[in-house]
Amino acid sequence: MLKTAIILLCVLALDGLLPKISRWRPLFWLEKYTATLVRYLQPSLTLNAPRRHVLRGLFALILQFFPILPMALLYYAQPDQTGILDLVLLYIVFDYVHPRRQLRILHNHLIQGQLAKAKEYIRPWLKRDPSQMSAPELARTTLESYAISQFRNIFGLLFWFIFFGGLGAWVYWLSMQFDRQCAKNGKSLTYFRAPAQWVCDFADWLPARIFAVTVLISSRPRHTWRCWRTQAWQWHTPAEHLVLAITGGRLGLMLGGPTLEYGLSVPRPYLGLGDPVTARDLRRVEGLINQCLWRWVLTDMFLAWVIYQPFNLDAPD
Repeated sequence: MLKTAIILLCVLALDGLLPKISRWRPLFWLEKYTATLVRYLQPSLTLNAPRRHVLRGLFALILQFFPILPMALLYYAQPDQTGILDLVLLYIVFDYVHPRRQLRILHNHLIQGQLAKAKEYIRPWLKRDPSQMSAPELARTTLESYAISQFRNIFGLLFWFIFFGGLGAWVYWLSMQFDRQCAKNGKSLTYFRAPAQWVCDFADWLPARIFAVTVLISSRPRHTWRCWRTQAWQWHTPAEHLVLAITGGRLGLMLGGPTLEYGLSVPRPYLGLGDPVTARDLRRVEGLINQCLWRWVLTDMFLAWVIYQPFNLDAPD
């Protein structure tokens, strides 16, 4: 626990000095590897056999984890150096500062009324074309994308890192990357994507609830609990739904609703409770994520102190 707390502080400091956009990115080759797997192993559209699609998806997901085999060998070959290896592995996939900077730039564009610049800047970030969006719709979609991506980039990674080290964080990241790549191909890969979705839903189940409790202990607990209790079961992706529901309840915003993802219409329930999203709310969700992150870090440090606090029970009175 103490080693984990020290590694978390080091990774936060390194990410602030060298965020993802400005450091060498070995993840680029892993993203290309994932795209290649999906492109060559995805089933033919003429193959109408859902069970075979699922089996091909499971095989592709297993191949997705092959890049971490050398890391696993290093763990067993040099068990005394796992602290340094954990630090490097978590730093590579951890992404906290760069999305914050993107959000602030978009916030400034919207506040200044530069809607065209905001749409062009945020286009690679979203799952849909922003060219036809109004300013409130763009703000809402951006807030939702930021909340979900930061939940996975920060809290999902930290949860699996705390319990399973750097390898756990990488298995989680690779699963999410595979699922995201399959989602870009739309409904044609529904069954092929199913094994990755099962893994992601399982991996997000407990982190999402711990994140929800972290939000719940802040202000507006009654509204946040109401959204959690009444809305957390209405969507096909439970973790994303829970994150948006408690975020909307905590900030007093109305999220969700029907949308487009990669060119396909996606019916979604309305989530949260309150007013429509405006550009000024983007800084509020940034503050909420920051508060939750530091609560996680401080809790981990406190637990490390409690566990490693020396108690000399044999000392004389």
